[in-house]
Amino acid sequence: RKRTVSGVAPTVLPASDDALDIKIADDVRENLALHDGFPDLIEDMLDALGKGFSQIELVWGKGKTSWWIDQFVWRDPRFFQFDRDTGLKVRLIDEQNMTDGVPLDPYKWISHRAKLKSGIPARGGLARLVAFGWICKAYTQKDWVAFVETYGLPLRLGRYGPSATPEDVETLFTAVANIGTDAAAVLPESMRIDFQEISGGTGNDIFENLGRWVDEQTSKAVLGQTMTSDNGSSQAQANVHNEVRHDVAAADAKSINGTLNRDLVGPAVALNFGEGVEPPIIHIVVAEPEDVEMKVNGIVALAGGIAARF
Repeated sequence: RKRTVSGVAPTVLPASDDALDIKIADDVRENLALHDGFPDLIEDMLDALGKGFSQIELVWGKGKTSWWIDQFVWRDPRFFQFDRDTGLKVRLIDEQNMTDGVPLDPYKWISHRAKLKSGIPARGGLARLVAFGWICKAYTQKDWVAFVETYGLPLRLGRYGPSATPEDVETLFTAVANIGTDAAAVLPESMRIDFQEISGGTGNDIFENLGRWVDEQTSKAVLGQTMTSDNGSSQAQANVHNEVRHDVAAADAKSINGTLNRDLVGPAVALNFGEGVEPPIIHIVVAEPEDVEMKVNGIVALAGGIAARF
């Protein structure tokens, strides 16, 4: 989901056709949109999809006449918290105030929030939605491996007589437990080990079914559908699901555009060209895939019709 957006080349639209606005747009394109770290910046911003918000620090370089970005540095969300009054303003946890944090410095941070649902950003990440399923799958895989280790093996039953002492019972249990790996055991004559064959199914697919179900729910949460990540039942349904994925990616790109223009382009233009200058717009558009086959068939049919008329 991140790379659907980060792989798109951004465009920069000047504020107007004025020569100064075009110059500013060229500067933004060269120093920001074509920055080596720009694709990683987009992926770091979209980390907000999982956690609800993402904070990227802008490391500026300064010359005699200009400012530029040296680095975009993703910062761990554990270093931040939301204000207690509204739950909406991000504050930096600092030694000056370890309890409530301090306000973020202007022109220093890109603060992106994933608008996945209404409410405070701290509760809006996908991680809260898929965490329970992830835990279930983690335990399922553990149980699945344990099941595979014993699946198909005969059940080992140790039998002891009424005169057996606790020490005899412990000896028998040790022999039963180890016979699977040692393939040998020494027992008193009064004891015996029976191998009970397993017949019929034991629900051996229950772990796989649960793991697959969890994967499908996670795909729905993250991508909005399942058939572009799992096996689809038909080409038509897969195409419909791919349209859903495109809608999700387009919405992510739209939210990224707003944050970039507010927290990156605006400060860069203000520092280099003045506070009152109208900044250009960075625009990332996730284009809908073109149906080349349908277009070619249409052109061929149209050409055939025109040829028939003449």
